[in-house]
Amino acid sequence: MQVKIKDYCDEQDTKMVGFEITYKEREFNIDKFVPLKEGTTREEYIDSAWNMAEPEINKWKSDIDNTGLFWNPITKELSQWYLLKRNRKT
Repeated sequence: MQVKIKDYCDEQDTKMVGFEITYKEREFNIDKFVPLKEGTTREEYIDSAWNMAEPEINKWKSDIDNTGLFWNPITKELSQWYLLKRNRKT
């Protein structure tokens, strides 16, 4: 997973931090607004925004993890490879 800061600016009484997430060749953008507080560093604002965004990012990643898998209706299993196992009686 690659995380890029796409936006970082003041919006009224908040610091808007935008993330551009790249995961498995897909992109997700998310913005979070952190209350302005005197003495807060750039890294602290970004960390606070990340903590706010992380549950949504993790949900998106878990959805991506299921994309592209193969479903075997006979064995009822997901797989990264397509291999159809048949129940054969000999």
